[in-house]
Amino acid sequence: MKTVAVVITSFNRLDLLKKTIASFEIFNTYPVSQFIIIEDSCNKEMHEEMRRLWPNYTLIFNERNLGLIDSIDKAYSQVTSDYVFHTEDDYEFYRPGFVERSMVVMDTFPKVMQVWIRNLNDIGILTYDPAPMKISWGRGGLNTEAVRFHMMGMSNDKNWYGFCFQCGLRRMDAYNKVKPFAQWSPPTDFITLRECKIGRAYWDLGYRAAILDEGYCRHLGMNRSTYGMHIH
Repeated sequence: MKTVAVVITSFNRLDLLKKTIASFEIFNTYPVSQFIIIEDSCNKEMHEEMRRLWPNYTLIFNERNLGLIDSIDKAYSQVTSDYVFHTEDDYEFYRPGFVERSMVVMDTFPKVMQVWIRNLNDIGILTYDPAPMKISWGRGGLNTEAVRFHMMGMSNDKNWYGFCFQCGLRRMDAYNKVKPFAQWSPPTDFITLRECKIGRAYWDLGYRAAILDEGYCRHLGMNRSTYGMHIH
């Protein structure tokens, strides 16, 4: 069985983090080999509460604010699993089976480096092939179903290439070919631009992203962005 680590990036939003973890624990149905949370706020009270709530998880507390991308690289450096299920601290999961279905897509298409699990109606104007693809998935005996998904495409302005920091399953072997993420852009770049540059690095290596046809999570923190914040 392929191993999966969970990595959650967090920044001083305990209420949202609790909802993210609680809903993941309810709806995830795949064994997790590592559970890593990296907290970037340097808020000591946040650290203490996280230790109390999740003593069995690997908790990383940055001594100084690193920002999202450097925090991801730092957390991924501790991953020994085949895959990472990556999420930020403001998602709520509501349907099971997302890891297994994402893995079916990746097993069938070795150049898919990431599978999105948000609802298609919840991703704005981002580009994807409107025609769904389908893979037969047998889970034992006569229990067979179809995994439906779409390939993400390049944006019309050729700046965005399918990669994102939102929740979904990712290949560690693909990450190892472009790591660290921080090398592709200076920290002064806006986060979306940095995301686009990492996506271009993947694209140039022939990697693509996909999105499952059904939604499995919703974004909770739309009006509570932590971009550019520093808490010491």
